[in-house]
Parts: sequence; C-alpha cells; structure tokens
Amino acid sequence: VDSHCQLPEDYVRVGVEKIIETGAGNVGGIQMATGETSFQTAVATAMTSKFGVGNARFHYGGAEGPVDTVYLGIFDTILFREVAGFDERLVRNQDYELNIRIRQTGRLVWFHLILWSDTSLDRTFRNYFLNFFNMESGNERLSLNTLNH
Repeated sequence: VDSHCQLPEDYVRVGVEKIIETGAGNVGGIQMATGETSFQTAVATAMTSKFGVGNARFHYGGAEGPVDTVYLGIFDTILFREVAGFDERLVRNQDYELNIRIRQTGRLVWFHLILWSDTSLDRTFRNYFLNFFNMESGNERLSLNTLNH
C-alpha cells in the first residue's frame, strides 16, 4: 500500500471477491488524487485527466474490466508465487512489470471502480518534480528490462 493513501475498510475483501468472480490475477481500482494547497489541487486535476496522465483508467475511472495495470492491486497469491513476485532489481514500476508477466500467463489485470484509494500529493513542486523524474527514469529501465526478457 502506498504510504500517501487511505483505503476503505472492505478494500481487500472486495478485491478477493473480484479475483474469484473474474479469475483475474490482479485486481485494483482508482487512485483518487487529492490536494489541500492550490498546487496540490492543480496536480490532482492533471492526474485525473487523460490529457494529464494518458489512458490509465486507474487515474480517472471508467468501466470495470481488463486493463494493462491498476493502482494498489490485490494479487492472486498462487499466481504471484508462480510468476516469482516483484522484480526487486527494478527501482520503480515493479507492479507494472509484474502485470506484464501476469498477462503473459493468460490471466487478466482487472480494474474495479468500487476499489479506490484517497491519495494525498507532495506539498512542493520540487518534491513532485523529483518524484515524476524518478518515475520516468524507471519507465525507461522497465522498457529495457522487459525487452531483454
């Protein structure tokens, strides 16, 4: 779980039920970005817009169903062990890379709108910028690592 978020009490129960219902290997929901300052509110607005973050449903919502990745996923334990869990050599994006391997087994990554987390954002532009830069660097390493498998 992300250290900046709050989950509803039934998050795990709902996720496990959805794994059983759909046969998915990973189930997750929406990251509801929130802010207290005007800067945080502006970032939250960008993070919940296709223009700001692209087509990742977990940022802005949408219909329940199969996706490339989800936020704060709940994994089928047996499958998690079969695909050897997270690749700890990756500094960032371990969950996205794991979702690639889950989909390669023929299982789904499932977006479920009822699953949500309230995520508070960094308070300063500097912290936000450094985090974003580090994530982008992680995406480049992830792409290279995935191509080499």
